[in-house]
Amino acid sequence: MNDFNPQSEQNTKIINVAIGTDDKSTFSDEHFGSCKFFLIYKWNLTNNEIKLLKTIPNITPEESRHGDPIKAFNVSKTMKQEDVRVLVAKRMGQNIVRMRKHFIPVIVNYPTIKDCLPDLASISSEILQDLQKSDEIMKKVLHLPKK
Repeated sequence: MNDFNPQSEQNTKIINVAIGTDDKSTFSDEHFGSCKFFLIYKWNLTNNEIKLLKTIPNITPEESRHGDPIKAFNVSKTMKQEDVRVLVAKRMGQNIVRMRKHFIPVIVNYPTIKDCLPDLASISSEILQDLQKSDEIMKKVLHLPKK
């Protein structure tokens, strides 16, 4: 997962996004890596259509200490297996520093996932910009406050 290489259909840019949740409808109050489930979405950045692909349980082991690098490794591995490029959550722990070379973290303040999805379009240009960066360069932490 080095340089950005989205699926492409006649200039259409498509990426996968993961959202951390405990109940499949609201954002987890825990850090992204501590949620119960990851919702994996396919996001067409050209027309901003977002579709749920699947829900996967978070089976990464519990942290042995806060900011455990093993936890970051396991969450990253899970996200890479799902070809995820963007992580969306209410809270990110200190492991996000380790993960920002591979993923773009988006911190949101929305009551429900359904309310947030249409507003992701407002940061699509920033996401596209960061997706062009290699895995050696830290991606920005983006914020999407409730309007």
